[in-house]
This record gives sequence, C-alpha cells and structure tokens, in this order.
Amino acid sequence: MVYFIFKVSNKDIWIFIAIYLDNCYKVVFMVDYSIKKYNRKIVYQLIYQAKQITKQEIAERLKLSLPTVSSNLLELEQADLIKKEDINESTGGRKPLAISIKEQSRIAIGVSILKEGITFVALDLYAQLIRKQTVALVYDNSESYFKQYGQALNEFIDCLQIKKENFLGITIAIQGIVSQDGKKVIYGPILNNQGLTLEKFEKSSDLPVKMIHDSHAAGLAELNFSEDNNDAIYLSLNHNLGSAVFMAGKVFQGNNYSSTFEHMTLVENGRQCYCGKKGCFEAYCNEDALLKNHTNMTLEEFYKQLRQKDQTAMQSWNDYFHYLALAIHNLTMVLDAPVIIGGKIASLFENEDLDLLTKLVSDLDPLKFTVPDIKIGQCLKETAAIGAALTDIKKFVAEI
Repeated sequence: MVYFIFKVSNKDIWIFIAIYLDNCYKVVFMVDYSIKKYNRKIVYQLIYQAKQITKQEIAERLKLSLPTVSSNLLELEQADLIKKEDINESTGGRKPLAISIKEQSRIAIGVSILKEGITFVALDLYAQLIRKQTVALVYDNSESYFKQYGQALNEFIDCLQIKKENFLGITIAIQGIVSQDGKKVIYGPILNNQGLTLEKFEKSSDLPVKMIHDSHAAGLAELNFSEDNNDAIYLSLNHNLGSAVFMAGKVFQGNNYSSTFEHMTLVENGRQCYCGKKGCFEAYCNEDALLKNHTNMTLEEFYKQLRQKDQTAMQSWNDYFHYLALAIHNLTMVLDAPVIIGGKIASLFENEDLDLLTKLVSDLDPLKFTVPDIKIGQCLKETAAIGAALTDIKKFVAEI
C-alpha cells in the first residue's frame, strides 16, 4: 500500500510518498515545497508586474508580514535581481524606497532563421531590445552553414559583454513545424529542413537552446505587446503565410501541431500550394499572390501604385482582401476570438485598409452579433526573433 505523509513546519511543507514493507515505512519519493521559495516567487512577480512598488505596498497586496517581505527583498537584492531607489515624493521623514526589477539582470537571445538570412536579438526582462543584428546567410542544410551560424551567434553574444550566467538561453524561430519539445523540425518544405534536429545548433554554444515555429514566436511577440489579448488568432502576412492560436496567453499546440491555417482550403481545386494541395489560403494571400499581376515590382512599389489609385493595383488589392476576409471569417466562426494581423504586408496597412477588411469580414457574418475584432500587430519588425526570446523571459518570470 502507498502512503502520503505530510510534514509541516513554519517555513516548509514536506511531502513523503512511502510504502509499508517488512513492517516498516520506506520512503520512495520526497518533495520539499518551500513556503519561503513560494513567497520569494510571488514577491518577485508582483514587482515585475507593478514595475515600481514599495515594501509596504508589497506587504499589503500579498498579505505578508513586513519582516517576511524584507527577508525576500534582501534575497532578491543579493541575487542582483531587483534594485531600490528613493521616491522623490515624500511627506516628511524617511523617504520610502521604490523597488523595481533590474531589467538586464537576465538576457534572452532570440534568433530568426529565414531562407535569405539570420536575425539575432537580445532582450532584457521587459522584452526591451538591447541589441539586434542581421546576417546575410542563405539557409542550407550543410556543416558550412551551421559553422557560419555559430560564428555569427558568438560574435553577437561577445558584443553584448554580459556574463554567461546572466543569459537565459537561445531560442531559434525557424520556418517549419517544430516538435513540441522544441528539438526537431517535423515538417519543413519552405527551407527543405524537415528532420533538422537541435543538435546542429547546440554545437555553437553551451547555452540552453531550443527551436520554435516562427509563426508561433511572432504571435507571442504580438500578444505580448497587445493590450488585453489572452485568447487570439494570429496571422502573419509575409512572403509566406503563418498562423497561431493563443488560449490564456499560450500557444495552442494540439496533439502534434495546430493552427496551420495557411493550408486550409479556400477554393476547391484552386491554385497550387507548396504543400501539394490546391486552393490553400497560402496560395491566395501570400506576397506572390498579391503581386502576381505586378511582375518585377516590390511590395513597397505596389503600395505606392495602390495609394495613387492605379486600377490594376486596386483590383489586385480587392482580390487579395476578398480571400483574406473569407479566411478570417472562417476562423472567427470556429474560434470567435480577436484576430491580430502581422507581417510585412500588414505593416504597410493604413486605417482605410483595416476598415475595408473589417467591413468585408462583417458582411460575411450571418450572425451579426458584433463588429469583428481585427487588429494590426504592434511588433512588426524582428517579430519572430523577439517572440522567440520572449519564451525564455516568460519561463524565467513564471518559475523563479
């Protein structure tokens, strides 16, 4: 028979799992759930959320004694995780101290790998950009490529002049569906990287490394800079499409993968998609689809013609928005969540474009309960790299 035994003291809760064998109890598993560690965590997380707070306010909001708060603040200060500053406003007597997070006490590295190059970013604990660098390096599944990647990464890290122990890790946002443990690309026709394992990147650094689907990373970045979205649909409108679903602020993964909306069928037996199917959302709303009647023209040049009311550009734009609205309508009928649109194409949207898209989606809605909640992302540059770094920041704050 298995027994659960609890031992409670002033500071700790010990949980023993034991079996009764040969007339005695034998402990097979033991957990120390420290109340002190728990208090330290909630104190730190409150400071992180408040950004600036006094010791008295911490005690009041967490219902902790002042000695307990003082003890935890001392530990956090000794760990170089927080800082204290005088508050200017005072009614006389000793000035209270404002307690805040040392933003650069921990640094996260985010990497975005695309076909034509690599972007590195370093973020502090509030996801503020410390440094970024882009390296022109065409992706290739070769030892030479990964060697050059490693050289570029280490040069970037060296330029930061930060102690190794202050780095949280490296997260790589890559085109391709990544296994849930972040160790392998399980589907990757765009970069031809299916089967790529984390070992290729781990050779370059002794910091912890993991991979993430670039669309999931970009969506995390947009969600982080959004005001109030815990549940959302994210669409990335770039050279290729990307997507993600967020529930309670986290990527919904599904059993193996989820939210590959770019491969849902919009037109039966329609245009060819790189996945092998015909009629995918990807084939109607990627950059090539928008510019198919505008050969040798950049996206910026197309937008310029569009704003000048060029008829061909306007027709292409209307066609593009027709399919984009249809896709968003289908998604919101299933999920009924705010839609955040990011990526290079969305970065050039003006207010009139968002109004048009909202109207088109609304016109397709048979229920007419509310106006569709469609927003343009706020983090439109280095989005995937920033989102990748954010995964380590969020984990640190949640698990400290």
